[in-house]
Amino acid sequence: MKKIILSTLLIGISTLGFAEKKPEKITYLPQLKTGESYNYSITTLLKRMEGDKIESLDTIKGKANLELQKESNIDYTFKWVGVNNFLSSIDEETAKRDSIFKKYEEIEIVFSVSKDGKNLELQNWEALKEKTQSLVKEIENYISQNEEPSKDYLTFIEIVKSQFGNKEVFELHALREVNQLCSVMGKEISRADTLKYQETIPNPFDGTPVQVGSKLFLDKKAGSKQDYIVKRQMVVDPQVAKFMMIGMLKAMGATPKDIEEMVEKCQVLVSESDEVTYENINSLPQYSQRKQIVNINLMGKIFKSETITTIEVIGE
Repeated sequence: MKKIILSTLLIGISTLGFAEKKPEKITYLPQLKTGESYNYSITTLLKRMEGDKIESLDTIKGKANLELQKESNIDYTFKWVGVNNFLSSIDEETAKRDSIFKKYEEIEIVFSVSKDGKNLELQNWEALKEKTQSLVKEIENYISQNEEPSKDYLTFIEIVKSQFGNKEVFELHALREVNQLCSVMGKEISRADTLKYQETIPNPFDGTPVQVGSKLFLDKKAGSKQDYIVKRQMVVDPQVAKFMMIGMLKAMGATPKDIEEMVEKCQVLVSESDEVTYENINSLPQYSQRKQIVNINLMGKIFKSETITTIEVIGE
């Protein structure tokens, strides 16, 4: 299995917005009919480096559908059918080869987005929890029948067990692409100003929730009268980023002394940026790209993880 430390490193780089003389403010609230949906292609590029050497370079492709199920005065309810992110912990070729994963490759997520831009919440948590538990049991049965179980399977089980038992942690992972597309809904954005807000992201080292500060900017395509581009920027304070590693180091069996020494001597950069394009403020997004970067300088050894996820509407 690819290095566990590097496979857990996610989170992106900064972007910039610009100002106009006359501020333009928009509140993104799509106007859709019940049952209206968009099909998307999803491409994820995963690059892991140690120093100047590329340790791994993988591309994962998939498709998804986003459908409006209902709308009320306070929120929207959507259904997202796409790739099961929990299988990303297993090597792609292994997943293709082993039939036990086939019925779990697709995941159906029902979630709500409040019109004031404050809440994006998973609605079918119990059903997803049950399905994930069933997957774990099948993997454990598989392991019990093999004398030398793959480290991929053992690692996957530990990751999933730590995630599906906690709704907040499960949401952060299950709603990864959903958040990338829909987190702007309900927020008022000005081209002249920066919207600053607090959000929760998964700790890239152990998956636990972490509160960070983010910024939103409004941009516009050159020569376009309608297309809006919303840019998001998040950079974790380097001192805070160091301590985000502690949970991972403990899980790896590091002693308190080793942890203290590593945290003291390492330098960590955790950052993330999004760019989301809308045909107009009443449509669902046409295009989104998220760049996630983690850089670690650990006593002279430099590790870098870069993940670029591109989501784009599939034409009719």
